[in-house]
Amino acid sequence: MKRLSVAVRMLAPLSLALSMLAAFAVTTSAAENPSQGWPAMWDGTTAPYLEGDSNEVYFPAVGNADESTGLGAAQTSITVQNIDVDDAYIFILVGTPEDDDGVDLDNWDVVEYAYLSAGASKTFQASDLEIPAGDVRPVVVVAFNALGMDEGDYPIAIAGVAKQAVTGTSLPYTTAADSAVSGYNAIGGREIGFFDQLYFPIVQTNCGPGGCWNSILRIANMGLDDNAAVTVRFFPADDGSGSLQTGFQLQGLVDVGEVWSIDLSEWVPEGWVGSAHVYTDDAIGAIVDRVKVGTDMWITNTASNATTENQGPAVRSATAEASAKYPYVVYAPDVRTDYNGWNTGINVANTVDGDTDVSIQYFGANGNAPAAQTRRLAAHGMTYFYNPSDPSEDRCDQPATDVPGCEFIGGAIILSSNPVAVAVDGVKYFGNDANVGQAFSYSATGNAYDVLNAALVQKGNPANGMGATSGINFMNPNSGAATVVTTWLNPSGFNAANFGSSIVWVPGYATGFVYTMFHNNLPNGYVGSAIVESNLPVVATTANVDYQVSGDGTAIWNLSNPCGFFRQAGDCIYQSPLEPLDANATLTKEVLVDYPYDDSDDLEPLAGVLVSYEGVDDNGFDVSGSGFTGANGTVTFAVPAGEYDIELVDLPVAPNGYVYTGPMTDDDNWVEANDAITVTNVLTMEIAEGTGTLTKILQNTGDYVSLASEVYFCNINAGGEDACIAQAVVTAGYGEQGQAVNTVSAEVPAGQYAICTEVTITYANSAILSSGFDCEFGTEDDEGNIVPILVLDGDETVVYNDFDAQVLGSLDIYVRRDIDDTPIADADVCLYDADGELVRCTVTNLEGDAWFAVPSGVYTVNVMAEDFEQESSVITYSPSADAADGEIEDMGLDAEVIVALDGLDF
Repeated sequence: MKRLSVAVRMLAPLSLALSMLAAFAVTTSAAENPSQGWPAMWDGTTAPYLEGDSNEVYFPAVGNADESTGLGAAQTSITVQNIDVDDAYIFILVGTPEDDDGVDLDNWDVVEYAYLSAGASKTFQASDLEIPAGDVRPVVVVAFNALGMDEGDYPIAIAGVAKQAVTGTSLPYTTAADSAVSGYNAIGGREIGFFDQLYFPIVQTNCGPGGCWNSILRIANMGLDDNAAVTVRFFPADDGSGSLQTGFQLQGLVDVGEVWSIDLSEWVPEGWVGSAHVYTDDAIGAIVDRVKVGTDMWITNTASNATTENQGPAVRSATAEASAKYPYVVYAPDVRTDYNGWNTGINVANTVDGDTDVSIQYFGANGNAPAAQTRRLAAHGMTYFYNPSDPSEDRCDQPATDVPGCEFIGGAIILSSNPVAVAVDGVKYFGNDANVGQAFSYSATGNAYDVLNAALVQKGNPANGMGATSGINFMNPNSGAATVVTTWLNPSGFNAANFGSSIVWVPGYATGFVYTMFHNNLPNGYVGSAIVESNLPVVATTANVDYQVSGDGTAIWNLSNPCGFFRQAGDCIYQSPLEPLDANATLTKEVLVDYPYDDSDDLEPLAGVLVSYEGVDDNGFDVSGSGFTGANGTVTFAVPAGEYDIELVDLPVAPNGYVYTGPMTDDDNWVEANDAITVTNVLTMEIAEGTGTLTKILQNTGDYVSLASEVYFCNINAGGEDACIAQAVVTAGYGEQGQAVNTVSAEVPAGQYAICTEVTITYANSAILSSGFDCEFGTEDDEGNIVPILVLDGDETVVYNDFDAQVLGSLDIYVRRDIDDTPIADADVCLYDADGELVRCTVTNLEGDAWFAVPSGVYTVNVMAEDFEQESSVITYSPSADAADGEIEDMGLDAEVIVALDGLDF
């Protein structure tokens, strides 16, 4: 499949081109030697460096005193804007088919050049471009970096517009001597290519106020090969039927630099309305002039390229709320319905060989949306949405069902099930002022972008409102509000508004505008360019009106970016016929789990997750798939460049009583060609909602005891004063050991718990032990690990008391002489726990006793005394057992540890 770029036909090295261009700029003028400095070809001829990239713009028809419209001798000016960040040299080429000497590449002449600062624009009239009087020629402008030629960074992105006027001797200014004005967007290098199909959504000879319209199609060979085959099919509107049985076709061969003009009135009767479809095998550019001689009305459209009109994911994301029935969208930022006599017709042509549904939604400055209009188009069908008012219905005096709204100025979104081409016509047949007979037309576009460029903006005289004056209309196709900043530049590249900018806040799905007449810092008679920047992608047009023109003084242009004026900026690689892109990138979903009750902080991979993805590739084709994560928690998909949403469709079954929570979707993942993108979801395993049973068992350890205990079940997850959701007071009297078991149980919400108790035990011998108030936050598992107290849905969690661990007993040590059992005073006694850690050291009293307040456990006693050998003893101690045994009697003989020391002198 061929990439649609003239780059495949480039025949000279870029370094040679620039070295020669530099020589041309310094040593010659275009008039002296217009071809010098252009790269020499293999046969010694010269030709433009046509790469089909953003450093080129194409004007299909530029006329010098052209009278073919019937309006009178008209002049065309071209305005070229540097939309890059570096300064540039621009070179202007004019088609010269009469110079054809049998070598195809010699049909372009370099006639002019200029230095162009970043952001700035300059205007040239056809009469300055060596176009013969009475003739119409195609023009190409190419730009190269003016400062970085030695660094290899040569191309500079540019944009362009044409302005036409009768007589137009002062363009881009207009005066009362002019009778009609029009204009069109130049075709960007990214919008022109071999075998592209072009569409004119409306061509017409129908009649109305002021007479009949006529259409003159102008089709130019902008490439490098002679005899480009061009077929033009005309389809009558027929309310969208699109049948060739009632249409016709014309065809011809067009040489390099030649313009084929088709006067529609010579082929159809008055009253005909339809669309035109252009087929070609070369790089063709085309416009159509539509004129109403009776009222000097003149509007011009650049043909829509079927390839660049096909909307991709960048545009779809801006209309995520649109029905899935309408995946394609273009925008019309300037729509006027019965507004001061203005009315707007939206002309829609189907670009596919099948039925297409179309829905138009209108939006005003405050986001209001009158009822949508819908229509179905057959293959190649065309229709228009237009309900004009007449003077008796002005000021909204008409049936509400006739039009989307009255006294309405705003924008429209054109949604469709397949790609369409759309021309938006504004006409002012009637009104409450003298400025009737105005008209404009522009192409609805998918060019929603955050940086846009207006090549030509002007300001007239605010004292009388006369002179060409520009307004820029913005449409915000996003749900959120956008802040739009417009910076005005003069042709030298300096800020023209004393370093001031115009700032507009545009609500979501609404429109806004800036108007040079309202910007006091701009000088009267200003001509320059504008750069529009927004925090969200916006769409914009700029209207240019001069009411001192005796007839139609209105022109309008779309704002541009490096891809042109039809499509949002990007890599701009288009293919035709449009096909899905190759899957040359990977999109990996990684799913990890955080287990909150695990001692480790590591995230664990989750296998068995069903993952699906769906999106559109950069050519606008739907792409989707699914798969399961493996043992490493990942699944990888091969995808083409595009935008994708990823969803975790189904998760594996979590352990009983648990559930996985966390983000399940990731939207708007942009993948470029050859990317390897990984998107990670971190899930958390949490306790599932429900109820379970929490049981606390308190068990005494001795005979004939009385136990009293307060027990609180506290939900840690709940927090606050209401966390302790269950409580009980348990008592048991004296009795047999087997009866001294007490249970507290309650049904509680699933969650993590602490059990707080205060236990008092009274023994038969009146010994009393109390734990004080203490809380347990975990229990010990079979491996000795402390785990949280968890209550799971439908399960019972049982926690046994560890009373001896909660209270302190008196561990009694009695030290005596081994030979006669007499007590030893002032002996050093040290106590160590089961880990060998020192608890405390003390000395015995006169009765040979030492005491340690300790909980239950295994202890080692070490005793030293002067004139005695050192001795040690190991004891397993229980406070409750100790209390049950009673007091120490008979000089310590009932102590828990009795240590006998041998004297050194025995």
